[in-house]
Amino acid sequence: MAAVTDVIDGALARTLRLGTQVGAYLDPIADKCLLSGVFLALGATGSVPWWCVAVVLGRDIYILLGWWR
Repeated sequence: MAAVTDVIDGALARTLRLGTQVGAYLDPIADKCLLSGVFLALGATGSVPWWCVAVVLGRDIYILLGWWR
């Protein structure tokens, strides 16, 4: 449900030209948090192996470190 509302929010912001600089920074961060939370929950329930969770989280951390540098 969160992913659906994120898509709708992005589409509305582009269509109505309501995008802001703050939104441009915060939206990708919120997407990473959402995806990380979903994978952690899937790992905790055993639906996804922990090595897969580690790969997804490691990729996100690698991307953030590359941006920060």
